[in-house]
Amino acid sequence: MKIFTSTQIHELDKYTIDHEPVSSINLMERAAKAITHLKQLLGINQEVEGRHIIIVEDIVDTGFTMQKMIDSLKEKNPASINVCSLLVKPGNLRVPLDIKYAVMEIPNDFIVGYGLDYDQQGRNLRDIYTIVED
Repeated sequence: MKIFTSTQIHELDKYTIDHEPVSSINLMERAAKAITHLKQLLGINQEVEGRHIIIVEDIVDTGFTMQKMIDSLKEKNPASINVCSLLVKPGNLRVPLDIKYAVMEIPNDFIVGYGLDYDQQGRNLRDIYTIVED
């Protein structure tokens, strides 16, 4: 996601970057139990009350993780919250999300590359690839 974020900030006049990486634990149960398996790794260090927030994400899959982040940020009373995602899987969304900035919609496939991994593999690939089962 760092690569995607760095390419996007060149379009902004004034910004502050903070990050709150989250991960869904237990890949096999992610779709069914993502909210209960969410682990917050780092907190936001900036004051967000009254500020316009853009959450930059590499991929939005079921939407559970993104919805949890939005709900958490809403408690801090920002002026607005928008989502910018490199990839969105609209056919796999399980919660209604308004993703204002989406680079590309993709089918419900496993993908790797450009910082995305599958079972800790492929993150270092320069392009984005679909995992094809033999």
